[in-house]
Amino acid sequence: MQSAALVCTSSATEQAPAQWYLSGCIASAELTDFPVNTFPFVIGRQSGAGLTIPSRSISKRHAELLLAGDAVLVRDLGSTNGTYVNGRRLAGVTPLGDGDLLRFAEAEFRLCSARSAGEYDARHTETIDCRLGIISQIDALIRGQSVFPCYQPIVNLADRSQFAFEALARSDVPDLWYPGEMFAAASRLNLASPLSAACRRSAMTHARRLPGRPTVFVNMHPSEPLFAVVQQLRENRPHLQDVSIVLEVHEAAVTDPVAMRRFKNELAELGVGLAYDDFGAGQSRLLDIVRVPPDYLKFDIEFVRDMEKTTPAHRAMVKALVGIVHDLDIKTLAEGIETAETAEACRDLGFDFAQGYHFGRPRPADCWSPEFLE
Repeated sequence: MQSAALVCTSSATEQAPAQWYLSGCIASAELTDFPVNTFPFVIGRQSGAGLTIPSRSISKRHAELLLAGDAVLVRDLGSTNGTYVNGRRLAGVTPLGDGDLLRFAEAEFRLCSARSAGEYDARHTETIDCRLGIISQIDALIRGQSVFPCYQPIVNLADRSQFAFEALARSDVPDLWYPGEMFAAASRLNLASPLSAACRRSAMTHARRLPGRPTVFVNMHPSEPLFAVVQQLRENRPHLQDVSIVLEVHEAAVTDPVAMRRFKNELAELGVGLAYDDFGAGQSRLLDIVRVPPDYLKFDIEFVRDMEKTTPAHRAMVKALVGIVHDLDIKTLAEGIETAETAEACRDLGFDFAQGYHFGRPRPADCWSPEFLE
């Protein structure tokens, strides 16, 4: 089966502004937004179609997009290999929404509005691994079909007792096993926010399988709107009475003190704690922490790596920062602890909590036994 670069041509019938785009790529081509500016908009192998896909799996006139008022519809034109919307083969005319996944034989696209396409013009300068199925694989993650959480323990450094777990996303999709791989692909498809919401939803659902009444740290992506996250937590919170939630916010998202103060207050009303993640990894701003202090501050691994081997000046700096944070009534957490020596050094510097491979690797909820908490 052969595929070639996509070619966008125009067809003449009902002319309309380019309010919609088909975003996609084949093989190793760049991710491209193809304007849907004529209706009916035909997708097929023949030249002169609205979108020409020169592949043997595509019929000459494979499918068409129609406009009914402000709504976009799709209709298969008797193609050999079928047209699919969100994984389901079409049987008739089907209405579409912003973000729907379309597949014409093996060619995948996402329908996006002019607004959502225009927000990510920079991605046209980037390349993405557009192997067959990558768009549907990300779509499966977002729909919760292929993503699952693993939980890493967080311990109290004073007595090494179990304090909490952090939920870390994993998937069963080849080459998209870890969060970095998942979100790199999703970001280039403008889908990092819904993927983050899906990972968080899965983490909260599976957290009920953890032993005891655990505190669970869950993450949000910097691209997510703050109050959309609050709404999701509000909708899920009634189902999680046996689990305490702490939301981790990347320091890059802490930019508007007024919005963050309201955000923190709304989380508190839900009984959800707030943690700032990766302190020290980027342009961390102590002033932002003073203006809107979180409940927990997580020091990035680069701050605490091999702490027992660092210079006295480095340890003095970290100890001073820990002291400042404690004066703001914020609990401190050291990330990435891999040895007993580093754990002891962090305890001596005043850290309250720690996590890392030394205390346990991320594991599914069912793998943590009640004995672990004793």
